[in-house]
Amino acid sequence: MNLHHRAELVTDFCGDGGRWGLRITYALEPRLLGTAGAVKNFAAQLGGESPFLVVYGDNYLECDLLGLLKFHEAQGGIATIALFEKDDVTGSGIVQIDEKGRILRFVEKPAPSQEFSKLVSGGVYVFSPDVLSLIPKTVPCDFGYDVFPALLAGGRTLYGQVMDGAVWPIDTPLLYRKLRERLGDGPI
Repeated sequence: MNLHHRAELVTDFCGDGGRWGLRITYALEPRLLGTAGAVKNFAAQLGGESPFLVVYGDNYLECDLLGLLKFHEAQGGIATIALFEKDDVTGSGIVQIDEKGRILRFVEKPAPSQEFSKLVSGGVYVFSPDVLSLIPKTVPCDFGYDVFPALLAGGRTLYGQVMDGAVWPIDTPLLYRKLRERLGDGPI
């Protein structure tokens, strides 16, 4: 788990993860590395032979992660992005795919005049371990702005799978409160 602001709140609550049957490894990021830089920071733990998942902590997801992993393994690309259809793509990375799910185009947070798709990245990725060597050492380094466009420009194969379910941003107190109300938990 990658941590920055108020890391002690997370480590105090989660501990080593044992109470949930997990083993949690933490990395503290005193200086923000960006989404891809943070993953590169875990290269020693992720550099095996198996694909690995990256899940952003500022979204609430309702989707089949095991199905996404199986899709990735069947396709054999270097990365697979969980995609969701949204009417309002403001503030999202948008994706164009072909009939087999191969990503043809990826643009992070385009201006309204540049929108070409209603498919957005849900902040869930499956990566083949080979991607670690392709993440630049530049800091900060972001998947949406830096890595995905560079992989596509370099001829690498990325896939997107349109997921059943939904994704809701929860990266502000207001958005989190709205989600709790939507789920029936009431206001906080």
